[in-house]
Amino acid sequence: MFCAVLYLLRTGCQWLTRPRAIALVQQVARTVDRWEAHFRQHGVCAADLERLRASIDREALRWQRKAFC
Repeated sequence: MFCAVLYLLRTGCQWLTRPRAIALVQQVARTVDRWEAHFRQHGVCAADLERLRASIDREALRWQRKAFC
């Protein structure tokens, strides 16, 4: 998502303004930030949560997400 927004901004996309791009990235970041609670609510087991956490919450992605929350 972040890369797509940056690409659109750099290519002069007319419908995506910088404020709108930032708002979209923040919306996605806030949604993803609640991934674990959502998955738990839908019955995902602890072992699967741990596997997902290794990808979704790895340092680089967690840092990017927290920067926009």
